[in-house]
Formats: sequence, structure tokens, C-alpha cells
Amino acid sequence: MDIGGDSQVWTTAQFISWLESQGAFNHPYWMCKGSWAYANNKVITDTGCGNICLAGAVVEVTGTRGAMTIRVTTPGTSSGGGITNAQFTYINHGDAYAPGWRRDYNTKNQQPAFALGQTGSRVANDKAVGWNWNSGVYDADIKGATALILHFNKNTGSCEVYWQ
Repeated sequence: MDIGGDSQVWTTAQFISWLESQGAFNHPYWMCKGSWAYANNKVITDTGCGNICLAGAVVEVTGTRGAMTIRVTTPGTSSGGGITNAQFTYINHGDAYAPGWRRDYNTKNQQPAFALGQTGSRVANDKAVGWNWNSGVYDADIKGATALILHFNKNTGSCEVYWQ
């Protein structure tokens, strides 16, 4: 199935309108797969977590127009700057419920270190990372050696992992 009919960019709102025109919200569960013609499938560019090229992608829709979950699984190749090997999820249960996209990370599409919030900071020792600091990777000097501290802030304490 051609999703959109050309390779131009789409907003999420335009994508949802297209889904509605296809009857996606008339069923508890609806799915389609984009054809392998890059020239006939749109690219969603306003996700905030990467472009979604719909050529070869699987689109799944659950819920109604007013309370929807949309999952898009992208193939291993792309055009238009699309993220490959990814699963994007859009949830919208109304404006009061913070609608938006997220991208799941997996073994083919791993989370970069910078997504933790901080990399490359150097601290004097392993006690120098405050419990309420941002999650991230810290480089610590410990007894004349260097160690990496992977720090997760949970706002109720922290969890740290050390590598030497």
C-alpha cells in the first residue's frame, strides 16, 4: 500500500488524517504495510525522535480517533533521513494527556550515551557524583586509575555502576 502517494514530508496531523481516510479508526485494531516504492510513501518529520520513512514500514493502529495508539515499525533501509530498524509509538488520548511520539531502542537501534543526559564530565573521585545529579556517564579518578560511573537519578536516590 502506498502511504501518502509521494515522498514528500508529512506532519503527524497529516498522517492521522490519512489514517482516518483509510478507516483505521473504524476497527479496534488496524494495520497496513507501506509499499517498497520510496517515491510513493511519505516521511513523517515532526516526531521529535527521528524521521519515519513509511516505505516498507508496518503501521498498526489501536483505539479510536479520540484515544489512539499508533505503532510504526521501520525496515532496515530508508530514504529521506528515516531511522531504520526502529519502532515508533504515538499515543494521543487528548490534549490533556500529553500526546506525542517516542522511539524504542533495540539491539539494531541502540540508545546513544548522550541520551542519558550527560557524557564526558570528569569528577575527582567515586564519591563526587551527587545523588541528585543528572543521569549520565561520569569519568572518575579512583586511586590513580580512571573509572567510568554510569549514574541513574531516580529522584529518590541513585543507582551507580562502575567500570575500571
